[in-house]
Amino acid sequence: IDVGANKGQFSLLAKALFPKVVIHAFEPLRAESERFLRLFRDDTDIILHKAALGEHTSTAAINLSGRRDSSSLLPITSRQEKLFPGTGAIGTQTISVVRGDDILSGIDLPRPLMVKLDVQGFELSALRGLRSTLERADYVYAEISFVELYLGQALADEVIDFLRGLGFRFAGVYNLTTGLTGEAVQADALFVRANLL
Repeated sequence: IDVGANKGQFSLLAKALFPKVVIHAFEPLRAESERFLRLFRDDTDIILHKAALGEHTSTAAINLSGRRDSSSLLPITSRQEKLFPGTGAIGTQTISVVRGDDILSGIDLPRPLMVKLDVQGFELSALRGLRSTLERADYVYAEISFVELYLGQALADEVIDFLRGLGFRFAGVYNLTTGLTGEAVQADALFVRANLL
């Protein structure tokens, strides 16, 4: 499950590594989702849902970033723009927000099942809307932040606590980004269902 699929980078990697993988991808931005669809137009095992994931179903304005993969449902802070030049807000786009469980319930999701999230500070809301799906998951791979880059975002410890409560162990950190003084800013985190360790 590729949440925050953008133009298909992660799905493309997953398909290259595991050619028979089935992917349910979620991407709300119009231009990016259209590019995703063109990239995988001949692959019936990759299904794109043109929506963001959240705790509640709604229509919302997403804050568009100068670098589109940094767009967020949360306001972009000056710290984000300072640490990652060119990621400031340039406008908004109206999108659909859905609960992942509403879309994925009743769908056969082959195991092992991984949920990947790259949703720019909206991780905890997306995970709360995926609670039943997460009960079927074996792995979660999520971008987590140690400082607030988007106003009101859940930080790393909150995401870790939530997933621990669902039976996942914090198993690794990858692609750590640091600030100008060496402080940890964000990273990709791997969570593994406890009985698999």
